Amino acid sequence: MKPIIILGGGLAGLTIALFLRKQMVPCEVYELRDENFRKGGDIALTPNALRVLDHVGVYGRVRTQGWNYDTVRMINVAGKHLGSHTWGGQRRFHYYCLRINRDIVRRALLEEALVQGIPVHLNKKCVSISEGEDEVIVAFEDGETVSSEFLIGADGIHSLARQYLYPGSVAQYSGLLVALGHTQRARVGTALDGVHLPTMLFGQNGIFSILPNDYAGTEIGYFITTDVPDRGQEKWALLEKDKAAIAQILDEIVEEKGWPQFVRDLIRTTRFEDLRTWP
Repeated sequence: MKPIIILGGGLAGLTIALFLRKQMVPCEVYELRDENFRKGGDIALTPNALRVLDHVGVYGRVRTQGWNYDTVRMINVAGKHLGSHTWGGQRRFHYYCLRINRDIVRRALLEEALVQGIPVHLNKKCVSISEGEDEVIVAFEDGETVSSEFLIGADGIHSLARQYLYPGSVAQYSGLLVALGHTQRARVGTALDGVHLPTMLFGQNGIFSILPNDYAGTEIGYFITTDVPDRGQEKWALLEKDKAAIAQILDEIVEEKGWPQFVRDLIRTTRFEDLRTWP
């Protein structure tokens, strides 16, 4: 059989490719971006996800590049404990949870795919998908076309594969804005002493989550999730570049009476370049 075509070389596409390789099923990955692409926020991987990474051979190399944890504590803005939720742990789940940068995981999957001899084609922008007799045909912007009996669409939120299967389907804004920041534990001083990490704070105008991002816990990441009216794709793109505007959004949210001082300290010690949004 011809190799299965996988559109997209992100976490999903590369993981699927490694699973197919373990079953001796040929496949090839076609990725839009080049080898220098480095972008992606921090993600929390629960035991189910880590079990998958372990199965394809990359868990060992990413485990010590992120924060391992088992329990998330939930409090309100006044500091009252609302409850705790166990997300991971060796005894119960055989894996801790892992807070890690998405790109670290993607690079580990890519390296393993190359070690396993899986062809990964970069700079391949898909422009059309069509069907022939017993085959699917994919055309790329550079003029190349490939065909196979099977196509797996793992090409992201604006998936062309999804458009082919469901014409007219478009990604829609959920109504929630996520504003993210990073700072160093040393910059915050003693502000986080005694604060359980990770912690989620619930306020009237949003949820503020604090999670370390590295194995030693020296880098602290946080994000606020809040209701914000849709700005449209063009204005969202402009906001992502306007770090002062993102900082203002964070300041406005924590102006709510009662937010703990350590929340303000986190925001105060964040450099503008470490702020970003996710609509």
